[in-house]
Amino acid sequence: MQYSRLVRCTKAMALMAILGSVLDEAHASFIPVGVQENVSVNTVQGSWGWQVAYSGLYRDNVSIADVFAAVPAGSYVMYAARPVGAENYTLLAAASETDARTYTSLNTTTTANGAQWYYNGWSMGFAGLGDSITQYSADTQDSSFNTGINGNLRLSWHTSANDGYNGVPSVMNAGWRAGRTDQLNESTEWERAVLYAPVPEPSTYVAGAMLAVAFSVQGLRSLRRRQQAT
Repeated sequence: MQYSRLVRCTKAMALMAILGSVLDEAHASFIPVGVQENVSVNTVQGSWGWQVAYSGLYRDNVSIADVFAAVPAGSYVMYAARPVGAENYTLLAAASETDARTYTSLNTTTTANGAQWYYNGWSMGFAGLGDSITQYSADTQDSSFNTGINGNLRLSWHTSANDGYNGVPSVMNAGWRAGRTDQLNESTEWERAVLYAPVPEPSTYVAGAMLAVAFSVQGLRSLRRRQQAT
């Protein structure tokens, strides 16, 4: 009887360990909520588990397709900016790629993961949760160009669209601001990055966990049969 209880206990512990391992793998990346300031690059790309899809100078012009080419479907994306070579990102925010790239009309935003996101033929970027934006053509609120609030939480990069300002952007043009530092259109001293973190759908990691448990149960049963045979 004691042996049977020990076997059952061992099985339960083994299954819990396997399930925990699978779920930990599924949630390997940390998704920060809201706009973050002065976060170590090593933290973002290290313990947080984010990977760089694009990095370039603020003065660069690059196609949107190239910026997001390395981002796997269903991922979260992060926009970040820093002085070239700085140890910390000056500010960053993350959202699902779907939310971050949801088309918005002029001066409107999408609320996602604790920030306000916008994406149109004028500019792309984010602002603090609940904050409005003023696109001219980048978001100029609380800047050297305009009044407003929470400029430190605003990131804005110029864009252009094949069918005019009101179209879906096709090119990420020179950036304009990183927090309250603005007019960076020609800057070679600031860099911007788009990073990604794959986040499986719940059905994906639950199915994986169930499959791992099934294999483990079968293995334990086989082991028990061999022990009984001897």
